Amino acid sequence: MKIKYIKDQKGKTTDVVLSLKDWETIKNSFPDIEEITDDIPTWHKEILDQRLENIQKYPENITTWDTVQEEIKKKYRL
Repeated sequence: MKIKYIKDQKGKTTDVVLSLKDWETIKNSFPDIEEITDDIPTWHKEILDQRLENIQKYPENITTWDTVQEEIKKKYRL
């Protein structure tokens, strides 16, 4: 598969170009690929907004990932 990357003036990759044959191969391997989007559903955004609000209101309730891992290890004697 031959892929061509297009970059902007700052060198950031902005686009990818591939042959129609390669695109057809990808579509055949992943039939739903054209339905995939980067959009986050509204209900996900609402949950995230609520969680961020709770973090701001109650920062004392935040637990670090390291602490969570230690608690799991203790609980399950890992």
